[in-house]
Amino acid sequence: MGQGDSIQRRLTELEARVSALEKNTTHRPSTAATSSSSADPTNIVTVTVQNKRFEPENYDAGRHQDQIWFDCSFLGQDLARPARAIKGTLEFCDLFGEPQFRIGYTLNEAIDPNKTVFVPGLGFEYDEFIDEHQWMLGTALGDMTVRFRISQVLYQDGSNETLT
Repeated sequence: MGQGDSIQRRLTELEARVSALEKNTTHRPSTAATSSSSADPTNIVTVTVQNKRFEPENYDAGRHQDQIWFDCSFLGQDLARPARAIKGTLEFCDLFGEPQFRIGYTLNEAIDPNKTVFVPGLGFEYDEFIDEHQWMLGTALGDMTVRFRISQVLYQDGSNETLT
């Protein structure tokens, strides 16, 4: 199998994943954490987290800190109009919906209503002495739910909305 065949296979696989995300379905529920829809106006964008991974410190690469990384797909399912940027907090919750870890995030990519934006490689520096970090490391994505709790939306028309 040549390099071109490998690239074509990977492209086909990625297109299938994007299609599944655009239909707001999770193609591998055991390896993805998905937000649940809600009437909460601060949750107008749903998020699916995939490919959570731990990267230990690597002195050879010049890094001296362990990291946890993950990929996110944001679906603007309840957006009223196209947004330019969205500011909020990613809440990683247990299966009962109780937040166990929070991280602030600003989606700086334009997103249209009912469209998906994929953001690879979000993460944070892992500290083994912080309980929330230990929970993130030790909990499988299939045992989490995730919310994007929005605090502010900057729309493409220049208007701005603050949500509480």
